[in-house]
Amino acid sequence: MDIKDYIQSGAIESCLMGVADEQEQNRLLAMRKMHPEVEAAWQAAEAWLEEQAFAGASPVPLQVKQAIEKSANEHAGTSDDRIIELPVLRRMRWLVAALFILFAGSAALCYYFYRQYRNTRQDYLTLLLDQQTASNQNSINQARIRTLEGQVQQLSDTAVQKVILNGVRGREANMVTVFWNRHSHEILLQVNQLPPLPAGKQYQLWAIVNGKPIHAALLSKELQFGLVGGVAQAQAFAITIEPEGGSQAPTLTEMMVIGHVGS
Repeated sequence: MDIKDYIQSGAIESCLMGVADEQEQNRLLAMRKMHPEVEAAWQAAEAWLEEQAFAGASPVPLQVKQAIEKSANEHAGTSDDRIIELPVLRRMRWLVAALFILFAGSAALCYYFYRQYRNTRQDYLTLLLDQQTASNQNSINQARIRTLEGQVQQLSDTAVQKVILNGVRGREANMVTVFWNRHSHEILLQVNQLPPLPAGKQYQLWAIVNGKPIHAALLSKELQFGLVGGVAQAQAFAITIEPEGGSQAPTLTEMMVIGHVGS
């Protein structure tokens, strides 16, 4: 659903009236923060509701009006009416004024409590959303910590072989470190220095086994340190630039780094 459809769906009005569920309230709160159009629609709907609340407070209900007219008519047509007409009419005016003030005051009071309820609910929803965001971030951080703990434990394993991959001729500034576990065959890779990739290209890691290059892993552009794959055997490792998705054989003219196991 795009922004225009969302605004026209009536979700904003439902949230304003307090009839939407908590999920819809949270969604609206997030949409207001991300989209100025939604915030503008919220403010317009809020202004309209205020206008309607005060506009509906003025008229006296028909039943009350009819009761007043009936009471006045009951005193019409007698000779004593001329004596009591003025006090009766005066009392009627005061009654109408009192009723008007009563209904206007009731509407204003209802609107006041509505605004208090809305503001309190809005604060609650904001707090709930912030709490959920913090909880999600905490879960992400915990997952990262567990991942790093596992990687550190792997690096401390005596079976791990550290292999430095240095830049080839003309690309001496490049450097990558490979941590290869001979038992589990897993490869942890640290990018020390590699140039940015052109569009449509990807780094590919190769294991050199008995003089032949074997595909070991495709590296993501964002990778700085992490588990990338595994090989059972290797006498050397190398990285080349290949078309996105990798190649069956390395492009030797695009070799960035190479390093020999045990060197």
